[in-house]
Amino acid sequence: MKPVLAKQRLLSLKSDILDASLAGQFNINGLVSSFSSLIANYIPAITDKVNKRPPDQSFRVHAELKRPDAVTAVFLPDLEISSGTVLEGSMNTNANTFAVLFSSRKISYAGIQFDSLNLDGHTDKDLLLFRSHVSRLYVSDSLQLFNTIVS
Repeated sequence: MKPVLAKQRLLSLKSDILDASLAGQFNINGLVSSFSSLIANYIPAITDKVNKRPPDQSFRVHAELKRPDAVTAVFLPDLEISSGTVLEGSMNTNANTFAVLFSSRKISYAGIQFDSLNLDGHTDKDLLLFRSHVSRLYVSDSLQLFNTIVS
């Protein structure tokens, strides 16, 4: 980790498989509890209620998969994710905000294939909003959905 500005950090990973960065004010030990606390505000049924205030976290994350097959072949051989798949996001515990963007040309698992999958999620006041778009969802030879949007 390298200090960027006062209280700012940068954690960067560059490899043949993945390039990723985490930049801002963060404490790695508190990331999971901070995320759980933030999500509990919007979906209390899926998390344990956190009574204490989580550590201050304000960061941006960016990850791009370059060779996902190197990992999926070992752990989930039936999962195929195209290279160039991108995950971007940000979180600020003080402002109680969260945003995520996910984009992949192709993801397939167990015979189901998503072509041009895009997910967008963010908080807005008291709402947690998600929207997904897939240009083609292939379930079987006889069932394909085109330009499907779920909000």
